[in-house]
Amino acid sequence: VAALDLLESVNQSDARRLFDGRFCSVDNSVIANGALMHTRLQEDAHPAGHIGVAVLPAVLAISEKEVKSGADVLASTIVGYETALRIGRDHAADASARGFRTTSIYGVFGAAAATARLMSLNVTETTNALRLAANYASGLREFVNGGTEEYVLHAGTAAQLGVRAAAYAKAGITASRETLHGPAGFYRAFSSTEKQYDQRLVDELGKKYEFMNVAMKPYPVCQFHRGIIRGVIELRQKIDDLTLKKLQIHMHPFEAEFFGVQYKGPFEAFPQTIMSASFCAGLAWIAGEVSYEGMNRFHDPGLNGLLDRIHVVPDIDCQRYQPKLYLTLADGQTLHWREETPQDAYDLNWESAIEMVQVISREMKIPKHAFKMLVENIKLLDEAQDPSSLIDLACELVGLVHCQTSS
Repeated sequence: VAALDLLESVNQSDARRLFDGRFCSVDNSVIANGALMHTRLQEDAHPAGHIGVAVLPAVLAISEKEVKSGADVLASTIVGYETALRIGRDHAADASARGFRTTSIYGVFGAAAATARLMSLNVTETTNALRLAANYASGLREFVNGGTEEYVLHAGTAAQLGVRAAAYAKAGITASRETLHGPAGFYRAFSSTEKQYDQRLVDELGKKYEFMNVAMKPYPVCQFHRGIIRGVIELRQKIDDLTLKKLQIHMHPFEAEFFGVQYKGPFEAFPQTIMSASFCAGLAWIAGEVSYEGMNRFHDPGLNGLLDRIHVVPDIDCQRYQPKLYLTLADGQTLHWREETPQDAYDLNWESAIEMVQVISREMKIPKHAFKMLVENIKLLDEAQDPSSLIDLACELVGLVHCQTSS
């Protein structure tokens, strides 16, 4: 009863939904904002998932309700990222291979940790919040095969359940000490091996930060395909005749055999195209770019006509995120390309974040002055008394985009 009372107090109409600016319950806010942030699938990226779309909805909602400072917003965001990524970094590949969605199964830990800090939970309460979060971890990758929309709810639900885990823990509810690595715990339930996934859990904690390994996504596609798109665009710039006879895409076997990567259609929805290496390569070849609008060209006859000439090849000589392309033109000319861009070129830092948001802003027709206001607001966030100005601006920008796309 105490937990439900606390949850009810958390869920007063004290947080906003970005898409319409309406004040609503925290539950409503985090689900709506998580779904909105994850719709385009162009966000932060790490083998342990797109953690920001679970952490940030929780941070915005709780910091707005509790009137926390901008510095608290930043600190709790870091706490959320670091917690989720450390729990997932050595476990993600095995969980993914079984069909679980890393964004949501680790994102719930991040949302719980961030909320715990914003709600000033003590050590015991925070520990129980994380243990409870393990019980809420969920989300499957089958949406890729079905071409369905549940993936957006993975983000919002992870944020919602992370907030609930923290609220329950603050009310005194406890969870098993062995929840993470016990014989019936999280790691064993979400993998099929007996590995010790928690061996590096707290290695150099406070000295080295896993969130520094988060990458940016230059395109609204699966991160496996960033090099493929880059390579195809570079190759097409070298030739005049774009008549393609064959394109072989060599990828690390984990990537080449991943859910949806070798799918060639028919395409009916965005969740199918984002994972298809052939679709992404074909779009890059035809258009010379890959945009969100382009990823929705499901029935383009020119694009679909290319896909039987594009083949994915598992190659043990390829490193992760380092594909090789072998292209043959109609006149018999052959071209080769391999990803040699350093991994740190994709690091998500201040400069790359601005560049990525600029690209998205142009595509969404956001005015330059509005983009500059967003950058300045975030730059000064650590000095802000509360996040209200940032949320005001975010609501305004989302509303502007909504008006443009619906007109």
